[in-house]
Amino acid sequence: MRAAARTSNRTGFVIACHTGHGPAARETVALLGEEGLDACRYVFVHADSERDPEFHLDIARAGGWVEWDAAGWHPTQFHLDLLAFAHDE
Repeated sequence: MRAAARTSNRTGFVIACHTGHGPAARETVALLGEEGLDACRYVFVHADSERDPEFHLDIARAGGWVEWDAAGWHPTQFHLDLLAFAHDE
């Protein structure tokens, strides 16, 4: 991640990281911050693998992007609940 952050700082590229787990996503945002990278250049890919939506909010509040992409793998209602939760926050 440090190498990705340094590359992003030099190129402006966004980091789409297949994190999938909330604690790892939080650690990633912290590490990127240590490298001087704004969280808006981080995408928490497969965030819907993390069932606790508080992790999703933490990343979004830090400025990162939260990607839910397992439509069809999870019940439709699961994704609708995520959207409703995010909307209400």
